[in-house]
Amino acid sequence: MLGERREGDGEVVFIHLNHTNPLCRDETPVTELGWKVGKEGMLFSLG
Repeated sequence: MLGERREGDGEVVFIHLNHTNPLCRDETPVTELGWKVGKEGMLFSLG
């Protein structure tokens, strides 16, 4: 498990979740630690 997000940490967005995954809720331990969870429609630049 990741710890609390600190200044200087890279941006991490958790994706590839199914609808039963607890991370799909608005507030989860991951988001409370400062990390992001992807939402439908988000766009990412890979280059």
